[in-house]
Amino acid sequence: GWLADKPCINPMILITVSLTAAVPTLYLFSLISSYWMFLTLSCMFGFLTGMWVSAIPSALVKLIGVPLLAPAFGLLTAFRGVMILSGPPLAGMVVDVVGVKGVAMVVSGVAMSVACVFYILSVLVDRRKERRGESGDIRGEYEAL
Repeated sequence: GWLADKPCINPMILITVSLTAAVPTLYLFSLISSYWMFLTLSCMFGFLTGMWVSAIPSALVKLIGVPLLAPAFGLLTAFRGVMILSGPPLAGMVVDVVGVKGVAMVVSGVAMSVACVFYILSVLVDRRKERRGESGDIRGEYEAL
C-alpha cells in the first residue's frame, strides 16, 4: 500500500508486476516435494499477492476516484467472497476428475495468468487514455448525476 501511494508509481503497473511474479509459484507448487521449497514458495506467493491486495485501494482511487470507492469496495468484496466460496469445491472437483492433486495448482495458475492478461490490457487502455488527455475515470460523470 505504501509503495502504491507514491506519486511516481502507477498502482496498476505495481499490481500487474506483482501478479505476474506470483503466477510461476502456482505452477511450481505442482512440481515440488520438498518441505523447504514449499515453505519458500508459500512465502513468495504470500508476499506477492499481499502487494496485489494492498495496492487495490490506490488503483481504485486512480481509476474511479474517491466518491465511488465505497461502492467499488462493496462489489469487489462480493466478487471475492463468491470466488473464495467456489474455488475450493471446484479445485476438489478437478482433482477428483483428473486424479492428480497438483492439477488444482495448475488450474489456479491458468486462472491467475488470465487475470494477468486482463491487468495488462487495463494498464494499456489506461495509458492510452492518459496520452489522449482523457480523464481515465468516471468522477465527472458521477458528480453530474
